[in-house]
Amino acid sequence: CVFGDTTTFVGRILLPTFLLGWLALFALATQAAGSSGVVKESLVMVWPKVRNTMGQMFQAFYIAIAMSCILALQCYNSPNGTSSLAQHPYILCGSSDHTPFLAFSILGMVVYLFGFGAFYITACVVIPGRSQRGLVAIQAYRFIFFRFRPEFWYWGSVFLFRNLLLTLASVLNPGNPYTGIIYLGLVALGFLVAQCVCWPWRSNLLNTLDTVILAAMVAIVFSTLPFVEVTDVDSLESTRDALLGIMVAVFVIAVMTVVGSILGNMACKVREVRDPDGHAQRKETKTKTLSKAWSELLNCYRLDSARQMQFLTNLGAFDRAAVMKLAGVVDLELSRSEKGSKRSSRRVAMNPQAQPAEAFVVKKEPVEATGGFQHPLPPPVGPPGQVPVR
Repeated sequence: CVFGDTTTFVGRILLPTFLLGWLALFALATQAAGSSGVVKESLVMVWPKVRNTMGQMFQAFYIAIAMSCILALQCYNSPNGTSSLAQHPYILCGSSDHTPFLAFSILGMVVYLFGFGAFYITACVVIPGRSQRGLVAIQAYRFIFFRFRPEFWYWGSVFLFRNLLLTLASVLNPGNPYTGIIYLGLVALGFLVAQCVCWPWRSNLLNTLDTVILAAMVAIVFSTLPFVEVTDVDSLESTRDALLGIMVAVFVIAVMTVVGSILGNMACKVREVRDPDGHAQRKETKTKTLSKAWSELLNCYRLDSARQMQFLTNLGAFDRAAVMKLAGVVDLELSRSEKGSKRSSRRVAMNPQAQPAEAFVVKKEPVEATGGFQHPLPPPVGPPGQVPVR
């Protein structure tokens, strides 16, 4: 019976390796068949896409793999003073029967959990450089960044770390359910705050679903606390002390955050007063950076209609929303400028001696047709007498 349970556990640990090996052999078979002309070239599995598929498989089954690896660490206390495995109560923790479980569990954690985590973090570090060399790195590491917004392309590592922390809740003091419940609720609450602040997923639907799932997890986990029965008085007192420590730590962190924000704002104001030249220089630097970005945005009219439509079509939901907001702000500024110009004209007509107030007026330039797509030319920029280069 023990031998059968051990074999089953070893098979669960080695199953991801078998799946990856089978996928690699299948890719080699398709490449050999493609080189001999048996199958079409479109059916041949190339290595960058194979690596992407392997990474996607590991991401999808990461929690299941982690649960299998930590199975040998889930030891519950028995009334006679011994501890046994949760899934196999007849196997005592620390006995000779428990040794193969523990050995393969450590091997699985080193290879799968920490090994894949190290590979994931390394890939996040090298992706920006390798993506500039071609599409090979983008195809191989697509499983890391394709679900998230460009500014949070590394969020897959955070998501992986979250899954690992949630999995470890079952091995933290299994004899005291309060420990696992409080730990699970705090982890979910922390990542709920991070999710609401960053909003990292590419689509609003995924962001909303992830937020609702984490919020429901926090509510359900903390709602189960009154229904937990603990017969061990010492465990209950230790849990109460831990909760008191958490409450004090949260209060101290909140107070330090508020005080630190106020002091930081006051320090910035004092630095502005003491060093007005430096403040003006920093402000000018930010303005120049923004002006450069605005100039690059105005250069989009150089693209033909097909490139512009392709660029706009490939934008994500958040980028499209940003473009629409920018267009609305520009349209509002143009309407204000036109109204200011009309008021100035009326004042000049009523009083010819008065000078019109300066206003930013955008002249309506002729429209240049490029490939059937109408692009308004930007207003010329440059000193008087110099022909601007478009």
